[in-house]
Amino acid sequence: MLAIIGPDGTENTGGCAIASRFCEQAVSSARTTFLPSRRMRLAAGARAADSLSSCPRPIYNPGRSPLPAERRAGTVSSAHAPRSRSTTETLRAGAATHERPLRIDSITQCFSCRRAQASLLTCIAALAAFAGSGQQCHAQRVLGIDVSAWQSGISQTDWNSAINSGNRQFVFIRSSRGGTTGYDYRHDGLSPTTNAYTGSQRYDDPYFGQNITRATNAGLFAGTYHFARPDIIAGTLNSNGTVNPTANTGADEADHFIQMASAWMRPGYLPPVLDLEVGFSDRTPDEMLQFSLDFSDRIYEVMGIRPAMYTGGSNSLTLQGASLSLRQQVAQVTTDQPSVLNPAFSALWNARYVNQDDPESIPIQTSNPKASYNGFYGPWDDFGDSQPWTFWQYASTGEVPGFINHGKRIDVNVSQGDIEVVKDHLIPAVWLADADGNWSTLANWNSGQTPVAPLVGRNQTPVQGTTVLPTARLPGAAGSGPTAGSNDTVILERPDADVTVTVSTGTHNIRKLYMRESLAITGGTLTVNYDPHYVSDTVNYPDATRSGPLSAQFSGPVTLSGAGNLNAHTVQVDAQQTFTVGGAGTLSLAQLNLMPHSTNPARLLVSDTLNFDPLSGAAAVVANGAGSGAAGKVDLGGGQRTIHVGDGAAATDLQIAVPVVNGSLVKAGPGTLSLTGANAYAGDTAVQTGTLRLGAAALANSGAVAVTTGASLDLDFAGTDTIRSLEIDGAPQATGTWGAVGSGAEHTAAWITGGGLLNVTNAAAPLPGLGSLIDDFETDEGHFGWAYNYSPGSQTFGLTGDTTIERVTTEAHTGDAAQELQFVAEGGAWQIRHVSGIGAAAAPEGNVEISTTGSIGFWLKTDDPGVTVQIAVDDPTSADRGLSQAVIADGQWHLYQWDLEDDSQWEGWATGDGLITEATLTIDSIFFAGNASATVYLDDVSHNPLGALAGPAEADFNADASVDGDDLAAWHAGLGIAAAANRNDGDADGDRAVTGADFLIWQRGSAAAASAAAHSVPEPAALALILMALSVGAAGRFGSHRPS
Repeated sequence: MLAIIGPDGTENTGGCAIASRFCEQAVSSARTTFLPSRRMRLAAGARAADSLSSCPRPIYNPGRSPLPAERRAGTVSSAHAPRSRSTTETLRAGAATHERPLRIDSITQCFSCRRAQASLLTCIAALAAFAGSGQQCHAQRVLGIDVSAWQSGISQTDWNSAINSGNRQFVFIRSSRGGTTGYDYRHDGLSPTTNAYTGSQRYDDPYFGQNITRATNAGLFAGTYHFARPDIIAGTLNSNGTVNPTANTGADEADHFIQMASAWMRPGYLPPVLDLEVGFSDRTPDEMLQFSLDFSDRIYEVMGIRPAMYTGGSNSLTLQGASLSLRQQVAQVTTDQPSVLNPAFSALWNARYVNQDDPESIPIQTSNPKASYNGFYGPWDDFGDSQPWTFWQYASTGEVPGFINHGKRIDVNVSQGDIEVVKDHLIPAVWLADADGNWSTLANWNSGQTPVAPLVGRNQTPVQGTTVLPTARLPGAAGSGPTAGSNDTVILERPDADVTVTVSTGTHNIRKLYMRESLAITGGTLTVNYDPHYVSDTVNYPDATRSGPLSAQFSGPVTLSGAGNLNAHTVQVDAQQTFTVGGAGTLSLAQLNLMPHSTNPARLLVSDTLNFDPLSGAAAVVANGAGSGAAGKVDLGGGQRTIHVGDGAAATDLQIAVPVVNGSLVKAGPGTLSLTGANAYAGDTAVQTGTLRLGAAALANSGAVAVTTGASLDLDFAGTDTIRSLEIDGAPQATGTWGAVGSGAEHTAAWITGGGLLNVTNAAAPLPGLGSLIDDFETDEGHFGWAYNYSPGSQTFGLTGDTTIERVTTEAHTGDAAQELQFVAEGGAWQIRHVSGIGAAAAPEGNVEISTTGSIGFWLKTDDPGVTVQIAVDDPTSADRGLSQAVIADGQWHLYQWDLEDDSQWEGWATGDGLITEATLTIDSIFFAGNASATVYLDDVSHNPLGALAGPAEADFNADASVDGDDLAAWHAGLGIAAAANRNDGDADGDRAVTGADFLIWQRGSAAAASAAAHSVPEPAALALILMALSVGAAGRFGSHRPS
């Protein structure tokens, strides 16, 4: 059942559909009651239903007889072609409608007629009542027409009637025919009667400008088409008996099309169409497709978009005979869609007439062009889509209000999808520059180019009526009607450049966004208004395709910072991409899908305060997208991050259903934030205002929880979550279990709700400074697996080919392995840029993105003097380098680190200025320099976002930031290893052996070790072993006093 959402937001199930179904029954009854030859004229019904353009009209399909075949199988009778006795082109007369409005005349001839009249009047009343309700629904495939000079002068009133009474919502209008040269004086009723034609037989439709102006004024989505003349080849006779010396080319015909219609090849209009109907007997299939490709490539070269193609069944079958390579270029999708890159034709418009005598009987809401002729769809259904058509011209004998009044029968069309699908096929707003720039600069966009008036060729028929050119505008600019910026689909896609588009000011309201470059929203407001959950009667019209599930797709990095605002319904962040948010602006969404990946899932990186408002007050969710691999995640960037949630109408305003990682979380704002993912952030949690709902016991055992009076902590899980400490308004709370009133916990509080418990241990805070490991070389070379001479000679020099870089297990700072760098000097000063990266090249995309807080560094060990070291980072579009440090040559491990927040520790390098200014960065490389050969060991490349790095305590053998009984057990297990021992074996003093001396270091290591000893008393046998080891160790270390 159709769900209708009224203007007050309440749901009405079935109103639009019920009215439509009742009318279908009434119309069916009326059609069988009246004489078959009599056409119903129900003018009152048409007037009553005029306001229902957004609601499905009744379908008049009595199912009289099987669909007749075309007069010639697969041939299309064409109105696009010139009408001429001297050519072999098949001609047709123009454009039309499918669903004729009912009109009431006198239908009182019989009692059954009066009954039918009563049913129809009831139908009209139902439709009128629904129209008055203010409700809207998208229901069925959309109806359209196409026109040319064959319809001569179409008044504004006629155009208005086509949409208001005929329910025609789109139109294709001919602009031109043939190439750029010569002329053709035939077929429009205005040209001289000489019927002369020469050259490439250029023909400029004299009514084009007037038609497209009036059509868009009436509210129709309008596009242009060009009737191609590949039938003109070298040797074609002109009307004066001369011979045409050259064949028409696709590029030249595209130039003619551009001269006439470029002003309308912009957002707000349907795609330009190549009308390919003739020439199939004059050229081979390969030649026809090459002509078409040349046409498309020229449109793309000049206008930055791809055209659509119009053709028929037998022509499609002919094109199927072309080479695979050409067919692939024409029809195969090889990049993310929608795209202006490929295929060569963005949409397919097919002609197939199955009942010219009664177009209204054609089941256009359920059928397709191939249903009555198997020659469709040529190359277009070879690549996985069995019904690739976008528009179907189903008759050339349609009757449409406004056109019927002049005795015209015109071409009638239907889209495969509903009105949202038609909007999907409007020309997208595309970025034209291979350079960074601002959204608000007109010249950067195809929509912002100054429109050029049609260039009427020499010896052409005089232009009829008035032409009004479109206005250059930005994507999403305010406006009304079909060409408004709110209908724009924006595609940021430059195949030969990496560009960043910045939104810094203004209000931009677009329909959809496909982002494949970089987008920075630093100010102003960007709204993406498409709602994938729009109401559609899929029960009664299941064959009308719907538009897609996304409002926006981020296939490149997007940043929302400063005072920038982003509003969208459903956004997808692709795998391996990051959406960075934080600042004074607001993010307002209904759903954010973070796509999974085996190693690098999508991330929402919170770099500063995130201000979130539920879209339209409804519940919002950050979810893991469909697919296999690791789940997407919300990354707190290694710092304390505030998420401010506004209060909407839903019980939960924002649900984060993916893991939250890397930092500390502060919940602010009056709304409710729900965490239901497998959270792994190790920092603290604070609830300042509103409600924080925890869907699982996933807080860090070492984390603290702080709650402010008036805020609420909802423990929406079963079981107990252990935390380090609990504070209320800054005051520490007692150890033990905490829960809601009535939970049975040791301590209860009104600000705690839900069934879960908190176990407060009040344990000591963990030791700071270990940070997050980026590379520890335990399993492989990590990001540093590049040859020593990867970088150019200006960055790596003075080393021989004997220089090696490899992972070894003979040395390690922690764990079992490190990286050994053997620098073999040529005999003087040397330098190496030890590159970081993963992939086909050492690209920043292969590195770990980290926050620009805290410190970054690594551990080195060497016996060779004179070596210096620096770290280089990408920030992220500039490169900076830490100041040089001397490597200590004492055969011990030492930490080398740089404070990311201290500008005095950095210098400019490459494109950098020595200032770390962005929210995130990646490691570019480590620079080593010296004057003689040296061997250096590298381990534990790390980042601590909370402060300085510090290695584990000497006796912290398992590197868990605590010297405790677990480390004593590690020492016990390793006791007796005489050589090649590592720290994790229990070697605290670095002598590569595990002895009693290492136990002494463990014993006196820190207060934490003493506390651990009190809780981890060795068993008697172990104690005896320890004492024996101590005596042995002391004897070996301090000398023996045994008698000689």
